[in-house]
Amino acid sequence: MALLFAALGAIPERMAALERETAAMRTDVGAIRDALPPRLVSPADAARCFAVSLPTMRRWIKTGKVPVVKVGATTRVDLTRLHGVDEVTVRRLACIATARNDSDDR
Repeated sequence: MALLFAALGAIPERMAALERETAAMRTDVGAIRDALPPRLVSPADAARCFAVSLPTMRRWIKTGKVPVVKVGATTRVDLTRLHGVDEVTVRRLACIATARNDSDDR
C-alpha cells in the first residue's frame, strides 16, 4: 500500500515534468515551422526561390516541371513536392552535357 501511495504522490511531479517537456517541444516545433518556407507559393515567389525569371517559372509550370495546386482561380507552386537532384542524376546529366559538347565541337 505504501508503494502505491508513494507512486500516486509522485504523479504531480511527473506531470509537471511532462508539461515542461511538451512546452519545450511546442517551442521547437514552432521554430522549425517558422524556418520552413511556406508550402504553397505564388509563381512569382517560386521564381525568386529558384532565381529564375517569372516567364521561365510559368513555362516550367505549363510543362509540368514544377508541381502546382489550383486554389480557386489562382495557381500555387507546391514546394513540398519539389525534390533536389541526387548525385547519380547529376553525373548522368553531366555525361549527357559532355557528350553534347563533344559532338558540337566536331
